[in-house]
Amino acid sequence: MSLSARQWPVLMDARTSAAYLGLSTRALRRLLAREGLDPILLGPRTRRWRRADLEALAERLGRASFAPRAAAAEAALAAVERRQGRGPPGASGEP
Repeated sequence: MSLSARQWPVLMDARTSAAYLGLSTRALRRLLAREGLDPILLGPRTRRWRRADLEALAERLGRASFAPRAAAAEAALAAVERRQGRGPPGASGEP
């Protein structure tokens, strides 16, 4: 059974945060350290991450990983269209 976003806790420990993002706890810790996402400290050894922060991180990472591929695909398509003479006027690079 899959949990909807509303059923996940607002504050999550490392294990729950990892499950929420579909990662191992080790991968989660590396990701959080790399991205600088700090936990909320509820006590000396009690750390929690906000669900909203984890969602924002996942969204940001999703856009970052997709954007370069999308731009490269658009550039490749434009190059093919220019070679075939179907590009926009003046896009062929010829005078």
